[in-house]
Amino acid sequence: HQNNWTVYAYNPYRLLEQVRSNKKTNLFNGVLSTGYEFNKHISVNYTVNSQINNLIGDDHNDGINVGASFYDFTPYGYNYAGNTTETYADLGGQSQASYFFETKSTRQNLYSDLIVNFNYDLTKDLNFKLNIGNNIQDNFYSVMRQGGTNLDVAGFYHISNVLSREQPVSANNRDFNRTTRLRRMAGFYNVDLGYKDFLFLNTTGRLEQTSNIKGKSFFYPSVGVSFLPTKAIESLKGNKVLSYAKLSGNYVINGNTTAVPVYETNALATASTGFPYGNLPGFNITTNPTDTEIKPEIVTTKELNASLGFFDGRISIDASVYQANTKDLISRVTTSTASGTVNKNTNIGSLVNKGFEIDVNLIPLKTKDFSWNLRASYSTFRTTIESLSEGNNSVSLQQNNFLGIFAEVGQEFPTLKGTAYQRSPAGDIIVDANGFPLRTSTFENLGRTTPDYILNFTNTFNYKGFALTAVMDYRTGHVFYSQQFSRLSAFGYLEESASQSREVGYVVPNSVVQSSPGVYTPNSNPVGNGGYSATLNYFSGRFDRTGESQVLDATAFRIREIALSYTLPSKLVKSAGLQTVRVGVNARNPFVYFGNPFKGKSNNLGYADPEASNTVGITSPNSIATNATGIAGLAQYPASRTFGFNINVTF
Repeated sequence: HQNNWTVYAYNPYRLLEQVRSNKKTNLFNGVLSTGYEFNKHISVNYTVNSQINNLIGDDHNDGINVGASFYDFTPYGYNYAGNTTETYADLGGQSQASYFFETKSTRQNLYSDLIVNFNYDLTKDLNFKLNIGNNIQDNFYSVMRQGGTNLDVAGFYHISNVLSREQPVSANNRDFNRTTRLRRMAGFYNVDLGYKDFLFLNTTGRLEQTSNIKGKSFFYPSVGVSFLPTKAIESLKGNKVLSYAKLSGNYVINGNTTAVPVYETNALATASTGFPYGNLPGFNITTNPTDTEIKPEIVTTKELNASLGFFDGRISIDASVYQANTKDLISRVTTSTASGTVNKNTNIGSLVNKGFEIDVNLIPLKTKDFSWNLRASYSTFRTTIESLSEGNNSVSLQQNNFLGIFAEVGQEFPTLKGTAYQRSPAGDIIVDANGFPLRTSTFENLGRTTPDYILNFTNTFNYKGFALTAVMDYRTGHVFYSQQFSRLSAFGYLEESASQSREVGYVVPNSVVQSSPGVYTPNSNPVGNGGYSATLNYFSGRFDRTGESQVLDATAFRIREIALSYTLPSKLVKSAGLQTVRVGVNARNPFVYFGNPFKGKSNNLGYADPEASNTVGITSPNSIATNATGIAGLAQYPASRTFGFNINVTF
């Protein structure tokens, strides 16, 4: 039960048992849809979706008091005389006050569409469809949180047991007791023109206004065209080899305001005590403001697609190439301390994202009772910063004193930069007379944090009611920084700082000494000239604070899911008055291999999951708002492995 394995790192087993977060959620989701047909050409539809989410939860920590003598241990590690904290022997670690916080929140989301539909055949071969509508989104959120530190009775988690009541504050310094409401209103249209069932033109437009952005409404149009050669060209109709073909192109403009929190453009001051002096209440300017004139990110996408089917669907290929240009990027960036602020949420520049995707579906084997479906896909994209505001060439999204994630003009995004080793023309690390590597004084490019490419594979086997599906993927070409690895570096848990290195000293691999200008000789001198203390000081003061040494390969091969199901025979099911009955088991994320399975493991020996990120991640490569993907932090939960069982019954 000791709190810390070392004086710097928490014991995860204690965190698992005595630092808990409990949540209970009640969810209601209702959908109402109605419509009216005026005639065969004109109709109206109205759909509204309401979702209500009520949450009750608590967070508690039993606390720990480091510093008691060995004889203060009790069988269960509690000091029942004091009761406010646990008491442990002084074996290293730090004291931590016990706490309890209770949270109640309500989230109500309303989404509605009112659409008027028109459908006319303008000529024998030309069809016209028009949809005109209104969209309303209303998002209400209210949260109340109470609690404090120092529990009177250990293990009793209730507000009445808290001795020191506190006003909880979230990570972004917002009061936890608050109510917010975000509304979006839009008018839109959709026009479809179809000629002889093989040539189609689509155009849309959306005029939107959102409450988290000041100013006028914004218009987002799109246009797309598609052509089916297998229906237009007589010689291709009924072709036994090329059974289906579709070519299409799209030009789309979208707007995005999700990176602007509610009410942030109106935030003027924050309440505090001790200002202007003493315990008097007062107001300070917010240190994390949002630009009051901030504008939506505008993403303009151009895309070409091709879909081909061969041999009556036994082989199908879908491919697309695209380019997305984003202007008025929204991101929270660091500011000069002289301004009185820490960072600012604002429009910072523009980027371009280019990508290619191809998906191949095969049915290699198909009989009366058995079929095998294989789907494989390849995707790659490159995101490059084109410009940044105010003449900047580089913006730090997140960093420490030796490494960080940056957006830089002309460079791929996100870019991992940090201090690096000085190297000889042959690429060897240059060390000084004491065996210590020489480091750069500036941050250097250490690699991209998004994959060079992604391979996905899905295999599905069906046999007499049984279905077995396996989903896997492979990602490579990128790097990341793990705070876990950095801590292990400092504490001597790496292979490089094993017993031999501690006794005789650690010699930096592939290192050289510059014996004279331009002349390099192999180095055999251990860091600090050898010995335990020298090795310890190197790994806990130099190695762990050099950006290049902390960069890990993010290559990973994953089994995303394995699922097995069985559908009962229809005769048996229908005799019981049912339509279908299917039972199944599944495992999600059951296996991951860090590195290339055919080339061996990477230098990430399970220190952290490359997909872990302490910010948003790469779900939207066209946006850089808080998108410092490439840093795996200590406070993040590890990837989970889940196993499930399901029954599906249709009446």
